[in-house]
Amino acid sequence: MSEIRGERVKPTSGLAITSVVLGGCTLLAAIVPFLNFICLLTGPVGIVLGALAIRQVKNRAEEMKGGGLALTGLLLNVAGTALTILVLVLVFAALG
Repeated sequence: MSEIRGERVKPTSGLAITSVVLGGCTLLAAIVPFLNFICLLTGPVGIVLGALAIRQVKNRAEEMKGGGLALTGLLLNVAGTALTILVLVLVFAALG
């Protein structure tokens, strides 16, 4: 852990950061044609990473921070995956 002015600074969970990044990409790419198929992979991976990050931060609360970030990543990935499925259903329904 690094120190600033004699105080310990807790590192942020890498899993939480990865989950948020994947969640943002999943949510943004969900409405882009041909990229939304990739969201069917990145969304569930981000959901799993977010859940693992929440558990990691909960178990190591004295050593690590990022619980809110992990929850945000989890919710972004759920929303992105749901939006992807909705867009794909609407596109295939429109195509007949």
